[in-house]
Amino acid sequence: MSAVLPFLGQTKNMLSRTKSQSAVVFGIVALLAGAFLGQPAVQGQVRIPPKVAIHNFLPEKQNPFIYGKKFAFQILRKVDLNPFALVGVTWQGKLAPNTSIQVKVHDKSGWSGWQQLSYSPEHAPDDSAAEAKNTRSGTDPLITAESDGIEVRVISTAVILPKNLKVSLIDSATSNEDVNTFLAAKNSVGTKQNLGSVITKSGAVVSRPNIVTRAQWGADESWRDPSPRISSKIIAGFIHHTATTNSYNPEDGPAQMRSLYAYFTKSLKYADMGYNFLVDRYGVVYEGRAGCTPSAGPDCDGPAKAVIGAHTAGMNDNTFAISAIGNFQIGSINDSTAHLMTKAISGLMAWKIAPYNLDPAALVKIPSTDTSGLSKYRNGTVATVQVISGHRDVGRTVCPGKYLYTFIPEIRNQIAGLLGGKIENVSVSPLQQLANDPSPISLMASVPVSGTWTVTVMDAESGEVVYVQSGIQKGKSNFVHQWEHADPSGHLVPAGNYAVSLTATVADKQLPAETTMVTLGRKPLRMSGVKIERTKNGAGLVTWPVQADAVPLVDAIFYRTSITKGKTWSTWKQLPESTTEKTFTSVLKSRRIFIEIKQTNAMGDSTPVQVSFVTKS
Repeated sequence: MSAVLPFLGQTKNMLSRTKSQSAVVFGIVALLAGAFLGQPAVQGQVRIPPKVAIHNFLPEKQNPFIYGKKFAFQILRKVDLNPFALVGVTWQGKLAPNTSIQVKVHDKSGWSGWQQLSYSPEHAPDDSAAEAKNTRSGTDPLITAESDGIEVRVISTAVILPKNLKVSLIDSATSNEDVNTFLAAKNSVGTKQNLGSVITKSGAVVSRPNIVTRAQWGADESWRDPSPRISSKIIAGFIHHTATTNSYNPEDGPAQMRSLYAYFTKSLKYADMGYNFLVDRYGVVYEGRAGCTPSAGPDCDGPAKAVIGAHTAGMNDNTFAISAIGNFQIGSINDSTAHLMTKAISGLMAWKIAPYNLDPAALVKIPSTDTSGLSKYRNGTVATVQVISGHRDVGRTVCPGKYLYTFIPEIRNQIAGLLGGKIENVSVSPLQQLANDPSPISLMASVPVSGTWTVTVMDAESGEVVYVQSGIQKGKSNFVHQWEHADPSGHLVPAGNYAVSLTATVADKQLPAETTMVTLGRKPLRMSGVKIERTKNGAGLVTWPVQADAVPLVDAIFYRTSITKGKTWSTWKQLPESTTEKTFTSVLKSRRIFIEIKQTNAMGDSTPVQVSFVTKS
């Protein structure tokens, strides 16, 4: 929904809405980092719908007073109320131009300042839908800190109030069950969700994201229309925001879902939640509008259906909407929130459009059915927008807020990456192995399903191809291949560095190769050209040429000495691999000093070379 500012001076108070939760909150803060990306659906957690308190108040009859060049109506003032955490105002018919509805609330910190509620009429069912006949107009809801007092006023150029005005106060406290829902989602990180995965025409496997179901966040299914409306296909997806507070804890998500659901169904009289999905600041995805009847069995998968929502007036058919929980018009998004939200939104949208082979950046034509003038496109006209777009691209609104809207190109790019077939997660083991060890080299990767793969091994020095093998990847993306480092005649290839490349072709399109270097090595040979000579001062100078025949290259030179004719030796001492000489001295006179010198690489040590000299008499 379009933008709503938080109550002035109140942001610091928008905390968990039950006092008993504070200890739990502190206990789970450390669990948040990287918590919600790539999760499977939370399984096995079904709950009895928690109580949601809903109170509607009619305006107090009062004559308007002059407010500048407008009329002001003080329609409601209540104190000592039962706690509430969401405020919304609804009416029937249209709102007079230049009318504003303002509220202030009383919480434990006292009274807030006046705050204007935004009105987003373009968030609505299509005019042609049966759902639209019984709905009410209304402001965007404002989620607050837990409050017990309310004042509402209407300021307008009109001298009469909107018809059948009501003020809705809603509360659903955050509970231990909500904390459990959060922890269940958090603990699912890193596991794979194969059920519901979609294979694209390019061979990419798009995993089903973690979705907290309606049963898990506590939806009361008796509130909504039991017969969901389903489209035959999806042609586009819209990104929205709820225009509610940005200051909430991760475990508050289910309670916010229940409050929003109550406002949509009980106050605005929608058939169900307006949005298909909602995503919070922590990357948790919630199921919004239902796709199954309340009596449907466990085989009914509502999130996978093309459910017709009430989110983008005139363009709800054949589209879906994801709404970010928060107000992204009033404040920038920090890096952590941006990472969590964009990745969650991208993963969800990729999964939704994958069955229809849609390109997120492609242009799509969407016919409008809006007869109210709320959309940028009146009834009978056609909007040409990108498959993944922001609400503001078709509606007269700032939704999803200027700060979230700037991330939509990045979201499209992430979706394209998830939909496109590619080779990824390539690993080779081991990267170094003795050339005479017959154990195979294992190549593992994720490759497009149904793609034709080719493994090519090339001598990195000569460029000669020593091995080629091709095949078809069937049924799964996990690829494993073993190269026994033998040439076509079956003989082990010689020691050296080899480039192991993997490529794939999908629908006549060859994907870029992924290449990894592998070393088939040997222990260094016994050092050649080692010489020793006496110096004028009676020391021994040992020299040797650079040793260049090792595979892999020599990484160190070691030496040790003995003054007992080799019966006992000093410890081995290391020299840099580029060293080509070493001087040995001794205070002992007329003593033969034995010296052993060897070279080493990752494969092991060479056989030592032994030389000796007699110290000065």
